[in-house]
Amino acid sequence: AALNAGDGAGTVALDTDSGSLTDSGGTVKAGAGGTIDLDASVSIGASSPGNIETSGAAEVDATAGTNVYINHTGNMDVGTVSGGLAAGNTVSLTSTGTMTTSAGQDITGRNVVLTLAADKLLTVDAATSITATDSVNLISDEMELNSTAGDIISVTSGGGAITLRAVEDATLLKLGSGAGADVSGAGAAGTLALDSTDIAALSVAVIGQLQFGAEAQDGNTTITNGGAALTINAPLVIYSDNFGFNAAGDALST
Repeated sequence: AALNAGDGAGTVALDTDSGSLTDSGGTVKAGAGGTIDLDASVSIGASSPGNIETSGAAEVDATAGTNVYINHTGNMDVGTVSGGLAAGNTVSLTSTGTMTTSAGQDITGRNVVLTLAADKLLTVDAATSITATDSVNLISDEMELNSTAGDIISVTSGGGAITLRAVEDATLLKLGSGAGADVSGAGAAGTLALDSTDIAALSVAVIGQLQFGAEAQDGNTTITNGGAALTINAPLVIYSDNFGFNAAGDALST
């Protein structure tokens, strides 16, 4: 079954004051200009047996007391999403298409995970903050991270971590002012390019950690910073098949 506001600017709102919204095989859908608004005092979806399924071009908003698990079919427009801050709580948003946040609307939780399909673009608006107590994981082959000023992507606890990695193993990683544009392509034919704007959007606590890549998803990494040192003010971990510099004078300082 489905709750469907059609392809126009309709709104679907589901609200439970004393329980959870759970997956029973249906889909919640609304079109461009519309809103899917999910609220639960406990949880929205679950890591098992399943996430809440949404679709359509509507903005998706969600607030839960503990976990938020949402799978979206198609391009996902993310509004305000808020999960619980108790240990182990997770906000997990997954899209088969692109994922784009909305200006002035933020994502918060104990742990935040944004996951896209291969060769899809994650865009974080300049006026969107993503704030987690313990961890932020951004999993996408292409990223535009524009958060600035008071709106940043951050973890707030000592020992917290921000991890950025590609979906596909062997995707090239470029870091620095000369990183250029992301390139779509399978494996090493694709490039995740994180320039100065992307990197400036990231903030970890003093003893937190910033990680690029993962053991199972890494490729060749190149520092390309216009012949100058790229400074990243955080303890840094980079998983890479090979590591190098684009030009004389390029360097990495942490």
